[in-house]
Amino acid sequence: MSFFAVTLEEIESVSPIPKTDRLDMTSLRGMAFRFVTERGKHKAGDRVLYFPLDSVIPQEALRTMGVEGKLSGTEKNRLSTVILRGFPSQGLVEFPERLLSAGFESLSPTEITEALGVTKFELPPEVCEGGTLVSLPHGLSGFDIEGADRFQDVLGELMDQIVVVTEKAEGSNSSAGVREDGTPFVNQRLRSIVENPGETTRYWNIARELGLIEGAREIQKAMSVDGASPLVAIYGEIYGPAYYGLKDFELGVFGIKVDFGFVGWEEQKALLAAHCPKAKLVPIVSEGTTLRAWLTGRTLVEASHGKSLFNPAKLREGVVVAPEAAQRHDRIGRLILKQRDPIYLGKTGNV
Repeated sequence: MSFFAVTLEEIESVSPIPKTDRLDMTSLRGMAFRFVTERGKHKAGDRVLYFPLDSVIPQEALRTMGVEGKLSGTEKNRLSTVILRGFPSQGLVEFPERLLSAGFESLSPTEITEALGVTKFELPPEVCEGGTLVSLPHGLSGFDIEGADRFQDVLGELMDQIVVVTEKAEGSNSSAGVREDGTPFVNQRLRSIVENPGETTRYWNIARELGLIEGAREIQKAMSVDGASPLVAIYGEIYGPAYYGLKDFELGVFGIKVDFGFVGWEEQKALLAAHCPKAKLVPIVSEGTTLRAWLTGRTLVEASHGKSLFNPAKLREGVVVAPEAAQRHDRIGRLILKQRDPIYLGKTGNV
């Protein structure tokens, strides 16, 4: 699950937004997030609390910050991307002394978040018609990708590596595969789906149509060592009519996990071609070159904007960047980052 917390940060830059005398564009040191603040309230070097996107903020804190009734959601307490005077605003900052008691410097991000009563907004779970939602199989957890906005230093480590850049799909996260003992499973993001007798579900139907279970079994055989069979999970995003206007639901594969680690990009392509030929990868934006070469002087935020390869009439949600060779990072686990396009977020109202 990606990082979420209200954190103590330092303001890096503040600049006036053209053609307005009330608003500034502000950024934080070490992050790519940019957000609109009141003119003159903050300056470079200020220490602030940063409320990230998806924050659900108590009304008392909203009143203190002067933004009561100005956020998203039915209770106007949910922080999402907005476009103000043509500029995307992704977050909210406030001086910590206004919201926390003395001694806040010693608190961890989790303790700060709890002290403020801030929670993360979660979309309600999709109704699972025809099945029962149970815990994920041992060895699997809810899969999410950390945002490059927050982990700019990690992004820097990727700049001169050969990377694969794929389109971030707007859809539902899913995985399918087999446990060590060969038992099949199909999951939505945070739960495993057990079909009711005589009924089917969309997730299982797609897994069957694409041969994901049988493909995972073949991969398991190929990757077994000394008779020990590993867990195999094929991860993908289910997308279709809701945003892209497609006639039916489809799945784009973005990862294969064998035992407790993801395989590299070339190995993933080879395994799919050999054992799961009906499955297709998520659209590739760039491969075979360094991240720096692909960006050609742009920031990743700027490069995330573009037409969708699922449907050119739509904006893409963003991009996902991973090294061609699978790697782990001591801070974020699997070395992979996502960058959601602020323009897409502002136009669609997504968080």
